[in-house]
Amino acid sequence: MPATFRRAEHRAATRSPASPPARWITLLCLTLLPMSHASAQATQPVPADELTRLRAENAELRRELAQLKAELAQLRKGQEALTEETKQLQAETRQLAEEAERLTEQKQQLADEKQELAQEKQQLADDKEELQELAGVTTDGRIAEDADARIKSAYDAAADRTAYWIEFEEVQDTDRTRDPYFIAVRAEHPGQSPTADAAPTVRLTVFAQFSGRTHRSQLPLQVLIDGQPATDAGAGVPVAAYDRNPRSNRIGGKRQDTSDESLAFDLPPDLFTQLRDARTVTLALGRIRLNLDRDQVAVFRALGRRVEPAAP
Repeated sequence: MPATFRRAEHRAATRSPASPPARWITLLCLTLLPMSHASAQATQPVPADELTRLRAENAELRRELAQLKAELAQLRKGQEALTEETKQLQAETRQLAEEAERLTEQKQQLADEKQELAQEKQQLADDKEELQELAGVTTDGRIAEDADARIKSAYDAAADRTAYWIEFEEVQDTDRTRDPYFIAVRAEHPGQSPTADAAPTVRLTVFAQFSGRTHRSQLPLQVLIDGQPATDAGAGVPVAAYDRNPRSNRIGGKRQDTSDESLAFDLPPDLFTQLRDARTVTLALGRIRLNLDRDQVAVFRALGRRVEPAAP
């Protein structure tokens, strides 16, 4: 064995057990060397431009964070408002549902009452007709039958229209003038059967015999139904057509105008409806008052039945 190795073994044998071997110290140095190098690199100063960029990015991120927080707060407020509105709408919906239920009950109640009233009305009509028969008075049923019998009808194929009318009938003048007055009523509708799409046209014609020029001013027609005005006092129903048959006679040595006059009035649908339900009717032409009797009033109801569309 060479002397060098013997000396080394001797040193190793005589070394204290607490002292670490030399190869451990070498290994530890090799381990700490990279760490010290990294620490040295970490402690190197950051370039100024890099530091400025990082600070700017940091500030931008802070601004974005603040904006997001503000938007989040706004969204929370909006959500709270929507929640409150939803609660309000739900409450209103419940209230409307309760109101609809209440109205449905009232509607049914009114329908029941209407049916009861219709039955009572029919019963009263039956009782009235029975009493009229017992008293020898012409009943409403007989009057209605007579009115239906007086109505004439015709269909015009060329015009595709159907007409119903009554001939002129004399009416009572309340002023008791010597001039007789007559009325005629004519109703028409398109086609051969009435429909709900086209309202009928109804024309009332007043014929004044020997009236001379009494109605040359063509005053509008005023109508009283059951004693109450059915048309506007200032307007009335305007004259749709005026005709005069000139004639003169010598009376008491003087020649007097005894011409006949005819005035036609187109009745509005609402007025015709009122006339159908009327009990008494008075026609006013200026100072002339013409009272229709029960038979003549019944004509409006009879015409109404003719031009009324059939129930589906």
